[in-house]
Amino acid sequence: MSEQPSTQDVNFDQDLSYLEYKTNHGAPNFHAITRDCYCDLLIKVFDLDDKLQGCIPCDKALAIQEIGQIALKFKETSGTIWSDDKEHGMSVFDLKTHIEPEIVSDFIRAIYEGKADLKSKGWSQGVPFFELARFLMCEKLIQPMRKYVMENVNNDTLIETWALVQPDDSFQQPCIDFVKTPEFRFEILLDDIGNLTIEKFTEFINKACEPLTNSDLISLRRTWLNTNPDKKNYETTIVQTLIFDADFEGVSDQEKIMFYDEMVVEIKGELAKRASKHEILTCFLTCFQNMKYDFENPCNKFVSGTCVFDENFASLEIADYEGIRFDCTNAVRTDVAEYTWKLRMDRLITEEDTQDIDYFGIAAENQCGDGVGYAWCNDSQCHILGRNRQVVNETRSWATLNGEGHRDYGSRLKTGDILEVKLDQVKHTLEFFKNGVSQGIAHDNLPVQKYKLAVTLTSEKNKVTLI
Repeated sequence: MSEQPSTQDVNFDQDLSYLEYKTNHGAPNFHAITRDCYCDLLIKVFDLDDKLQGCIPCDKALAIQEIGQIALKFKETSGTIWSDDKEHGMSVFDLKTHIEPEIVSDFIRAIYEGKADLKSKGWSQGVPFFELARFLMCEKLIQPMRKYVMENVNNDTLIETWALVQPDDSFQQPCIDFVKTPEFRFEILLDDIGNLTIEKFTEFINKACEPLTNSDLISLRRTWLNTNPDKKNYETTIVQTLIFDADFEGVSDQEKIMFYDEMVVEIKGELAKRASKHEILTCFLTCFQNMKYDFENPCNKFVSGTCVFDENFASLEIADYEGIRFDCTNAVRTDVAEYTWKLRMDRLITEEDTQDIDYFGIAAENQCGDGVGYAWCNDSQCHILGRNRQVVNETRSWATLNGEGHRDYGSRLKTGDILEVKLDQVKHTLEFFKNGVSQGIAHDNLPVQKYKLAVTLTSEKNKVTLI
């Protein structure tokens, strides 16, 4: 019986690099297709300063068929007066754009393949692909790319998408909707906001920033003006509106001073007279007075020192129970709308067969003592049971007033946690944040009086730091 012939493919190494276009035109070549050595059209990509950035060889017939701008230059029936420039025997089409030549090459590849592989290249290519499709008049790609961009707004593409110029501003609503989602990240917006024109930036402030705080809006204004420092900007009506219409409600004194220092000092002539009568100058003087007061009466330092309860700590008040320690800061003035203290839990460990009851909160200016004031109480007990010395931990977390009236609140703090104590003297509330997450309003309807941060620790080995 004769052997049946094998149907298995025979594979061998093959180098097709010799089929790549290699002629040097003064900039790197980018290959939209693998075998481009016989291409008869060269797309030369220039940046906005007319510097050649890259060259892309492709087939002239395909380009004329699919790319309207190229058809206008080279199609015999177009009636164009453009000359058919030649370079090393190839027709040349010059493309001036802010888009990188590598992305232009990917765009040309998409025309060859009949699909745009945006997933593997990254979502951010959607916007430049749409810009190229529209500018080069690629009718088959304009609407699909428009739809793709509108459906895929994210942190990386938000500003690029908003910057797109459309008669009907059709790209704005998807951007407005994205800013309202949990996925939105303000820090990324802050990095990119300076790329907008003043007109687009003003539109963004007016239309897309409803979820942002006044402090966020001040940061956006500062960042845009710092990124676009041309002093002529300050002479335009639009920029003057950005400065003088800034809402300072809820903005910290430090941010107000930074805004004044960076922005208003650039204002000259008649505008300076206007600024002197404006809230900005009033804010600056008020902030200066506040900072002077805080310097002389620091509310962000423990009376006994900046690092409370270390081994050399001398407590302001020693309770009857040995080891309990209390410390506080200076009181905050009643005209300060909000004040937040931040504490790091350096060590919160309950020893065997002990009970630790720690209080973090605020007390009236003249109050001192174990657990005084409005507080978040953390109660932890560690028991050793039976002959096997089984360790049993019991933890509870309460909102308390002067150590009484225990009401379940939050989850117990542990070593390494960051605690923020937020006093709102407009809403008269006390709120705690654990590692940046609100635990809810612990106390409301606070009496109007001066309050200070007050901390009580039970174990002499535990330690927290005011940061």
